[in-house]
Amino acid sequence: MPRPLAFVWKVSGNPAHAAPGDRYALILAARLGATRLLLREPLRFREQTLRHHPESGWVEFRAAPLDAGRTRLEIETCTRSSAWMDRLGYLLGVSYAQRRTWELFLHNVADASGGRVLTTGHGTAERPYRPDRS
Repeated sequence: MPRPLAFVWKVSGNPAHAAPGDRYALILAARLGATRLLLREPLRFREQTLRHHPESGWVEFRAAPLDAGRTRLEIETCTRSSAWMDRLGYLLGVSYAQRRTWELFLHNVADASGGRVLTTGHGTAERPYRPDRS
């Protein structure tokens, strides 16, 4: 993540290896948050947000092999704002900074793997929050 926008550090688990259950702390702009690694596979991983994170939900990174040595890099998030101030910030521009952070992350992955970005794009689907009624 770009240092001016986010600082991330591991707070539990083996320092040299990422495994499900490991916890991370982060500072996004001026907000403190926490995540836990839920899933780690060769081509994807999923982080769950924890208490005090500005958003409740999860974020998943995927690398999907295509044809002719190409790979699609994706980040999917399923989150909701944890507080009305976080929602207001999202509406007033934090969403742009967040999307830009993810784009920079994907560009860094492409660069680190020796690849190059051919096309970019993003989509957003917002739905009303409906708590589980079970």
